[in-house]
Amino acid sequence: MRTNRFALLAVPAIAAALTAACSTEDVATGTDIGEAIERNAKIVDTIGPNAVVEGQFDPRVRAYGYVVPLKAGAKITVSLEAKGGADARRDDLDAPLDTQLAVNAPYASKTARGARIVASEDGPNGEAPAPPVTFQADRDQNYLVTFMSNEDTGEGSYKLTLTCEGTDFQCQRANFDKPCTPGQLFVQGAKIEGNTKWEQCEVVILESATVPEGSTLTIQPGVTVKGNYIDPQSPNSGFGTVSLTVEGLLQAAGTKEAPVAFTSFKEDRGWGGIVVKSKGNSMKNVVIEKARIGVDIPNGGNIVVTDSLIQGVTMQGQRSEAGIRAQEDVEATFTRALVKGFQRGLHLANAQKMVVEDSVIRENGVGIQVDGANPISSCGSAPQPPRWHDPIIDHTDIVENETHGVFINGSDVLVQISKSNLVNNKQQALLIWGAALAPESFFRENNVYGNNNDAGQEVSTVHRRGSIDISQNYWKEISDPELSANWARPCNGEVLFTGFAPTLIRDAGPRDQDSLAPGVKKGCFKHAAQ
Repeated sequence: MRTNRFALLAVPAIAAALTAACSTEDVATGTDIGEAIERNAKIVDTIGPNAVVEGQFDPRVRAYGYVVPLKAGAKITVSLEAKGGADARRDDLDAPLDTQLAVNAPYASKTARGARIVASEDGPNGEAPAPPVTFQADRDQNYLVTFMSNEDTGEGSYKLTLTCEGTDFQCQRANFDKPCTPGQLFVQGAKIEGNTKWEQCEVVILESATVPEGSTLTIQPGVTVKGNYIDPQSPNSGFGTVSLTVEGLLQAAGTKEAPVAFTSFKEDRGWGGIVVKSKGNSMKNVVIEKARIGVDIPNGGNIVVTDSLIQGVTMQGQRSEAGIRAQEDVEATFTRALVKGFQRGLHLANAQKMVVEDSVIRENGVGIQVDGANPISSCGSAPQPPRWHDPIIDHTDIVENETHGVFINGSDVLVQISKSNLVNNKQQALLIWGAALAPESFFRENNVYGNNNDAGQEVSTVHRRGSIDISQNYWKEISDPELSANWARPCNGEVLFTGFAPTLIRDAGPRDQDSLAPGVKKGCFKHAAQ
């Protein structure tokens, strides 16, 4: 028998069982090795009767188990494919792994796993894959599917497939009409390599998964991707560490009728979110919810998000941090979309450029925050930073946020905000903390009213160098923002002003609202005068 590095079952009883691992004895009769699998398997999670689990072996774990809740009458076939990793100590890396498979019922807990009802071991010549097993549920109860390899797997992979024969009720098939394949795909700590397409109607990321460089993940319309909750360092945390990281390419292309959805697997916990580290990614007609950060774009990544809804939530007293966070050297485009319910709706943390157009940013702590170099809150001087941080905001609703609509927290920022509604934010519609503004900055042709509790400055800047054009805005009850309490420039930075809009700007905010995704259209702001 080949060498094995696994540590989880390194106890005398298991060591004795392994000496018979390649025996031809029928495991269904209750050999020691079969009992060892059931007793010591790591229970990974709960899966459905039409599930596919694509997992990656952990060298520290010997045996794995999945709990399957079944309805009486469902006929289930379980099959297992397993491949060793390049680091496995095996005679032939291309040969299939020697595996064993067992099913127990009724499963009640980790210490009450039920009796074995069917099992499958290697073939008559010893080292071979376990053949598929089939059984029929005689009652509604939980079944435990366990499996292991008798060989060193290294960082190999496995694919566990359950198929169900029976009525839609017995097989728990959802009654819906979606352009996706009914069933579940479970991703267990895997690298999603090559050109992979997720088309099962439910994909569950049990542990953090990565699309490596050179690989492409395409998600079909109607697919719901669920991130599991894992946070061993802080069991009371509202959001776990499970995330989908993209180093290759992500193409999530839903439709208006069948969007792609990203949500949490646990009802009472959130998940990490999507991390995009590469260029050329896109998401269209996507819903992202219950994530700590909806889309996190570290240094150098970029993404285009269109016709999508990103919604934060409060879990265990903790609020989602950001809908989109763009970090250094990042360019992102956010079009015809809605973000709500976060500490910061859109957060440019030293990002190079973000374009927001025909979108809705509402009911966040801060609507849009831009962090750059040398932020200041008083009339001090700061050295000129070497780069710009550009928020370009056009035809967007930035409304009803709990503090600022737009907060520019840095110098030498190119601010361009036009044809937008900045209304009913609890503090300023626009606050600029920075010694300098980049040339060609403007804040014009916007509807600006009801901000700062309708009792103070609605727009304020402390810049000393550069200039900003604030012409042609509608300020509701005031005639000249330069002379009113609604506009403040305590540091006497240059402001260009050529007049104001005497009436409400009717074409501000998202255009062509009838064609927006339903969630985005519902979030659009309606003026009291409309």
